[in-house]
Amino acid sequence: MRSAPDVGRALAANEGTEASWGRGPAAVLARWRRLRRDIRSGLSDPYTFDLGRNAHLWVGVVWALTMPACALWVDLAARGVPASADEVGHAIAQRPIHLWFLAQPLLLSALFGAFGTLRARRLRQLARLQVERDRSRRDAEFMGLRQLEVDAAKDRLLSAVSHELKTPLASLKGYAELLRARRLGPLTESQERAIDVVLRAANRECVLIEDLLRFARLESKRYPIDATIFDLRAAVQDARDAIQADADRRAVTVEVIVPARPLPVSADRAAIAHAIENLVSNAVKFAPHGGHARVIVAHEGTTAVVTVEDDGPGVPPELRDRVFEAFFQADMGDSRVHGGAGIGLPVAKGIVEAHGGTLTAGVSSALGGASFSFALSLARGAPLVGAAPLGWESDTVPPSGARDEGGERPPVR
Repeated sequence: MRSAPDVGRALAANEGTEASWGRGPAAVLARWRRLRRDIRSGLSDPYTFDLGRNAHLWVGVVWALTMPACALWVDLAARGVPASADEVGHAIAQRPIHLWFLAQPLLLSALFGAFGTLRARRLRQLARLQVERDRSRRDAEFMGLRQLEVDAAKDRLLSAVSHELKTPLASLKGYAELLRARRLGPLTESQERAIDVVLRAANRECVLIEDLLRFARLESKRYPIDATIFDLRAAVQDARDAIQADADRRAVTVEVIVPARPLPVSADRAAIAHAIENLVSNAVKFAPHGGHARVIVAHEGTTAVVTVEDDGPGVPPELRDRVFEAFFQADMGDSRVHGGAGIGLPVAKGIVEAHGGTLTAGVSSALGGASFSFALSLARGAPLVGAAPLGWESDTVPPSGARDEGGERPPVR
């Protein structure tokens, strides 16, 4: 069975057959050959000579009879004799040319009958194509409903699985934090390190579960957007604070460069902060030990552009589109160096696209590694909502909680 686009193209081709003919001697010759072939095919079809079904046959007969009738009438009128059967027979016997005129209805009726056959074939073909298109449309609608049902079932499954995973993780984190706070007794240094490993692993699993839920909602186009007017620099600070511990463990310096003036945007602050967090986390993960990652927020016309780059190995050109595929890893083998489930970048891309933007991958011109960037439209003439003042007017965002001797926040390095 044909798909709906194929049927649509076939219908359009049938409807525009005449318009598709070219001009020039070659096109005219090709058209004449096709017409001659169609007429021969029509003359060999019994439908052509079926007076009960083919109305074109009657049209040819009636139209062609006018020629011999007019010729006989002129002949009889010129001789001044009445139009009787004997005189008509006498006129035909005297002038055999009337026999040629009388043969015209037979020839033209056959020709008109062939045209009627070709038209009937075309109508049957169009009707068949229309039936196939209607069937394809119904199948597409059915598949769409099935897809909605599958998406709903997937959401229910992910919700149930995430709940079942979150419950033991919450208990695990709670008891680990009690142990870390020495509420259940003193700890040795090695025990403290072990509990820190447990807490980091539990936090990582919680983030993975939340990303899975976000990805499922983004895929089903049901991701909720709670848009407010906020300072984009504050969302960058939120993202940077969230990954600072991972950056410290890998000795990766995260540099954040923002304009001194606020950048008000209308978006979901938590979602945008999470998208930036995923991008920065990706940069920290692929930067070498002791390397650098950089977040740059630039004011370009009516948009604010966020760029995250690192000095890692970068993304090969042939993989720049695939890095946004769910669960894709550049090193998919058993000996892969970098961890992760491969949904951080797809989630970031989905969040950006849900806000009408586009997340692109490239090469960092400054650090030489990977570079990811997206843009958000600036909100004009609206007060900032839900964002506290950042407390500095430099071009860089300092580390969380860091202060110099004079009480001011130092720049990031």
